[in-house]
Amino acid sequence: QLNLAWNHRRMDQLDSLYAPDAHCHAPGARELQGVAAIRYLWTSLLACMSDAQVFFLHAVGDAEGSEHTRQVALVWRMIGRHDGPGLTHEPSGVRLQVLGISQFLLRAGRIVEEWTLFDELALLKQIFVAQRQTRQ
Repeated sequence: QLNLAWNHRRMDQLDSLYAPDAHCHAPGARELQGVAAIRYLWTSLLACMSDAQVFFLHAVGDAEGSEHTRQVALVWRMIGRHDGPGLTHEPSGVRLQVLGISQFLLRAGRIVEEWTLFDELALLKQIFVAQRQTRQ
């Protein structure tokens, strides 16, 4: 369902993926509570990289989890062109790549807590290096 939600822009899938009171710990010390806040984060990322695609590289599930509670970790790569507002003041047009990891706590098949990490500094560096090269 994550693939459907992200790569096919099916934000309606977030309501079935996440519990209504889901808590997300996102990069930049962002603490998001509830599906609406998580949807806003996804939408803001898509606003600055409209063609972004996420590739799921590795998944690990909690073999010790109970029938109702599980932990899952995903390693992913996001690739997309910086073609909209966000990340910097203006779109750079550069193709960005970011490697990230997300860990999920699921209860009854829905995400109740998420921890996501990716290197925001590396992402900004890709933009600023490309902008600097075009100015020279």
